[in-house]
Amino acid sequence: CIKLGDIYLERKDIAHAIYYWSKSLEVDNERFEGIYRIMQYYFNIRNFNMVINYYLMVCDQLDSNIPLQNKLFVDRTVYYYEIAWTVLLSAFYSNKPGYAIGAYKQLLKTFHRIPPERINDVFNNFQFYKNEIR
Repeated sequence: CIKLGDIYLERKDIAHAIYYWSKSLEVDNERFEGIYRIMQYYFNIRNFNMVINYYLMVCDQLDSNIPLQNKLFVDRTVYYYEIAWTVLLSAFYSNKPGYAIGAYKQLLKTFHRIPPERINDVFNNFQFYKNEIR
């Protein structure tokens, strides 16, 4: 499903791309790469509210221990930090800091798996949310 969505994106058929990416969650409800691609699409067109809406579909499951080692061709970065990073930025641009706090919590849980260049970005962006933490 994800590859079909990617092919439709290349053909600039966004409706079908989103359809197949979202279908991937129906095929395996522990695979979030398709939802992440949808989030990327909406982020790129600056529809940050839609990014957050798709995040809400999977945010509770991100905290569970999904057995990624039992799945083929998994992009682990999606689970470890990409979804949370996209939400963090979207929360800033949509003025919804509560979602950023949740994203920070997720990033802290997988901190050891975040590339060094992204860690700097995570800490630099923290300044925008430090007043939200109580």
